[in-house]
Amino acid sequence: MMSPSVTCLLGKSPKPGTIFDLVHDSLIARKVAVQVLLPHNSRTLGTELWPENTLVVHRGLNKEMLDQLAQKEVEGWRFCNSPTSSVLARDRSALMCRLRNAGLPVPKWQRLPDWADVIRIGTERSVVVKAADGTVGRGTQVVIAIRNTLPKAAPFSGPYLVEEYIKNDGLDRKLYVAGSRCFGLIKPWPRNPDVPAQSFDALPELVGLAMAVGVETGLEIFGVDVLLGAQGPKIVDVNVFPGFRGIDEAHSAVVHHLLERLELG
Repeated sequence: MMSPSVTCLLGKSPKPGTIFDLVHDSLIARKVAVQVLLPHNSRTLGTELWPENTLVVHRGLNKEMLDQLAQKEVEGWRFCNSPTSSVLARDRSALMCRLRNAGLPVPKWQRLPDWADVIRIGTERSVVVKAADGTVGRGTQVVIAIRNTLPKAAPFSGPYLVEEYIKNDGLDRKLYVAGSRCFGLIKPWPRNPDVPAQSFDALPELVGLAMAVGVETGLEIFGVDVLLGAQGPKIVDVNVFPGFRGIDEAHSAVVHHLLERLELG
């Protein structure tokens, strides 16, 4: 049997100093064979050599590529994160259904096909509108509207996930998970680029929520966005393999988890 290795399938080349760049260098330093592929360039997995004992790590792939990986998962390939889990997390309505059915706290929501339907709901109450497909441009595909202030023209294409507006303390608590580690980052909500994010020690209740998301979705490396309202914390989004910006220990935690998956930890 060949030595354990990691194959990274990325949507684009990692920039210096970003999470995948740091993870790549750390794995190499630990004598783990690593290959980096950009499968979108060919739109198929191609004929690259896949070592027998490789762990496939992916980030930023489109649904077409994830569907191909899901078939490989059925065939026995090992992944982090599971392609099936990643597809689930991209579909915001399916994700929220899964979390709600598991008893986890999520906002009330509905999926609507047309912007006219969103406008009708938005004239009755304050809402947060998101693209139902949470693939790209997550920050730009969100509209927060106090009652009757939605734009007349759709700012992005549907279908739409329309959530209740949760009055909160003005902070978005991001919980970043890498295996058994959970890190906290606080950002202003709605986003304010002039105010820097700050790390924080998440309370056990929030850590438990983040870990429960992992259990219910099958994700191993992910982020959970939480707002604190009058009825406690609400999970408002889940991100597959986030950038972990602002978390200095993140790449070490990711490497540790991958080494455990390779049974080298």
